[in-house]
Amino acid sequence: MLEATADDVEWTVADVLVQGGSWQGREAVGQFFQALGEHYEELSIDVQDLVDGGEHVVGVGVGHGKRRGGGPVEYGFAHVFTVSDGKVTRFREYADRAVD
Repeated sequence: MLEATADDVEWTVADVLVQGGSWQGREAVGQFFQALGEHYEELSIDVQDLVDGGEHVVGVGVGHGKRRGGGPVEYGFAHVFTVSDGKVTRFREYADRAVD
């Protein structure tokens, strides 16, 4: 994933999630991905729909897994990627802990 990001990528994850926050730059985003392993014993992302909006690509789906030292987690999400010159320049995740 990091290969597909711009050096100065902006990465924002919904604060309703344990991994929520904001990161600036490819190295910081790498640290975000490493921290996922600290938060979760297992985590999978099920993308149910993709929308191509030109420079914006949106993935809609459900994340589910098990937190370290905790119980199961499930949440709905929309991932919004801004792409320029073949690289992700911005990522925004919108999430809802109540999944239908």
